[in-house]
Amino acid sequence: MLEYALLAFTILMIWSAVMNVIKNKQFFQTVFGQPWARLQNEIEFGIPLTDSKLAGSQHPSGYGRHSTHAEGP
Repeated sequence: MLEYALLAFTILMIWSAVMNVIKNKQFFQTVFGQPWARLQNEIEFGIPLTDSKLAGSQHPSGYGRHSTHAEGP
């Protein structure tokens, strides 16, 4: 019984140390945050960039419009 308690304690301590390292390095923000920013900008602006200010300035609605129709007589 004592061995099981020591094994459980050891596993919990290792798990706690690994989770602290992951939290301090912001692993989950890097893995899930950056791809979501690209996807969010692609949904909103149609441009798959991570910087929303740059993506917003490249939205097609900001382009100058030119008429392709010929002028009337």
